[in-house]
Amino acid sequence: MTTTFVLDPCAWTPSGHHQQFDLALVEELARAGSDAWLYVHREVTGASLGHPATVRHFSVFPGKPLSEDELVGDLETYLAQNREFLGDLRRFASDVDLTDSLLVFPNMLHHMLFGLAEWLEERGSANKVRLALLFPSFSGYDDTSGSISWIFALYRHGFNALRRAVGDTPALFALMEKQVAEYSFLAGRPVELAPYPTPASLWQGSLQPRAASHGYRIVFLGGAGGRKGFDLLPEIVARTVAVRPDAEFVIQVNVEGLNAPAPDVVEALRRAGRAVRLVSGYVDQDTFFRLIVESDLVLLPYQGGMYRSVTSALFEDAVYLGRPCIVPPETSMATSVVAGQAAGRVAPGSTAADFAAALIEASSDRERLAAAAATVAAARRATSGMDRFARRLLKIG
Repeated sequence: MTTTFVLDPCAWTPSGHHQQFDLALVEELARAGSDAWLYVHREVTGASLGHPATVRHFSVFPGKPLSEDELVGDLETYLAQNREFLGDLRRFASDVDLTDSLLVFPNMLHHMLFGLAEWLEERGSANKVRLALLFPSFSGYDDTSGSISWIFALYRHGFNALRRAVGDTPALFALMEKQVAEYSFLAGRPVELAPYPTPASLWQGSLQPRAASHGYRIVFLGGAGGRKGFDLLPEIVARTVAVRPDAEFVIQVNVEGLNAPAPDVVEALRRAGRAVRLVSGYVDQDTFFRLIVESDLVLLPYQGGMYRSVTSALFEDAVYLGRPCIVPPETSMATSVVAGQAAGRVAPGSTAADFAAALIEASSDRERLAAAAATVAAARRATSGMDRFARRLLKIG
């Protein structure tokens, strides 16, 4: 039996998708016949606590700024966090038997890549292990400005070190085609497009759409930060309800990273009365998926340029579960909608008025969008899901 170690220092807070993703991966690896273990941050809270496969281990907080120097702060953070990650890996290797094991890094960032390369170089050719690295995040490449960011350059530095240490042996995965192209360039070798590993493949609830006689329900889930467009919601709600009085908004008010939701925005949503139902804080995965399937539309008014190549886990969950989405223009999500790989509407712009207009337009096409989403979901479930991703990992030689 293969022993698989899923190693994720990013799994430390209940918010976000890391813990849910990792626990679903461990479950699917076990179903596929592997002895699977999950190593998370030692300060983890939430779903991983008490899980029999979980080991609290990592000390590094990948991506947490450690320097305020405007010129080289990113570089100083990169070096410090990779050094700490190297120490975490050394301690990990001293605690376990890695013979014939598979190491999976489901959230590999540049803050970890160089440390991993140094650790592998220390181990030498006599102590090789099978490796799978998933790169789900922003590579740092911005083709609109043509600029090379610190992130992009530091990924290249880490990949160069990885190649010197172990050549082309690690299996490299990304989640979207643009990410595949960017990371393949950075790595100097092919990166594989993974079957999208949504944990929704494990969910056993009903996928039946809501009856059309009910109000028109729109859901906003995830982090309540500016990157996700949370501050646009009061105006989106007001504009939508003015045209569609039957619109019902279900809005999760949760932390975005380490940042609490803006109090003035939350108060404005409370003043919207019956048009808005607020869901406070973190919700478990079953509740999260139920909120998606009990909606008519999933709203994603995202603002960050990173979404040009990076997808949203919420978007992928919604597509898999058969719900149409309202998405921002010039993003990977918009590309999926235009190509018929997801159902929904692309907003004409990124303002609150643009997203409200898309919601109002979609509301007049409710039945067709619901049918299209169901068709897309059936196709998606035949090609993606955490189960398929786990089986692909176990094929790594």
